[in-house]
Amino acid sequence: MHIVYGVRKDNKRELLDISINPTESSSSWTESLIKLKQRGVNQIDLVVADGLNGLEQEIQKAFPGTSFQKCVVDKMRNLLNS
Repeated sequence: MHIVYGVRKDNKRELLDISINPTESSSSWTESLIKLKQRGVNQIDLVVADGLNGLEQEIQKAFPGTSFQKCVVDKMRNLLNS
């Protein structure tokens, strides 16, 4: 399941998209990003996500200039499991 929240200028969160996908992949996220563009999202300043291979590149294709930050929980989990 993909869940996309946005944060408005008044700092309120807004649910932008929920989609059910059989697996998590960069291509399934590409579909979600395309839907966001079709619904009028024209800029994303920051994406916080796990380290899914290819996700950062897909975000850059759809929304060039977007900053990407790996989720702190995922980062710590990876460090502890190394």
